[in-house]
Amino acid sequence: LVFMYDRDLKQKGLEHKVIFRNPKSRYLGEAFSATATYSLKESFDTKYCLAFKANEMTMKNKAHLIGEVYAVPPEVMLDLDAYHQNGNLYLREFRNVFMMDQPLPVNGKLKYMTQRCWFYLGVESTWRNCQLRQRPICKNVHCDRFTFLA
Repeated sequence: LVFMYDRDLKQKGLEHKVIFRNPKSRYLGEAFSATATYSLKESFDTKYCLAFKANEMTMKNKAHLIGEVYAVPPEVMLDLDAYHQNGNLYLREFRNVFMMDQPLPVNGKLKYMTQRCWFYLGVESTWRNCQLRQRPICKNVHCDRFTFLA
């Protein structure tokens, strides 16, 4: 499974072409990251939108990521690795997400099913000298968590 967090439409369109080029790829639903430990930034030309693990400098600007989960075959993961320049621009890591489309009522509160997915997170050393701006944070009414504005 791969989690594609909210991206600029131009970039997202390219990722979707890589994913859906293979007929075995399946959309599983919307999700949000299990932890609020991410910082979401974008380039001033909005060509790139990247999530970083929050560090000491970005701890006050951390929130959950919202995105989509896809079941993809191994060859699509290899294509996505090439597209993201895995290990250079982005680093693929295995993380937990909560599926927003499948909440379960438990004791008057909604609980979400957990999935383990691959995330593409920005490599800070690669992007250090690029001018990036922080995406604003807001309360998401669908999952009742703080997330980043699209």
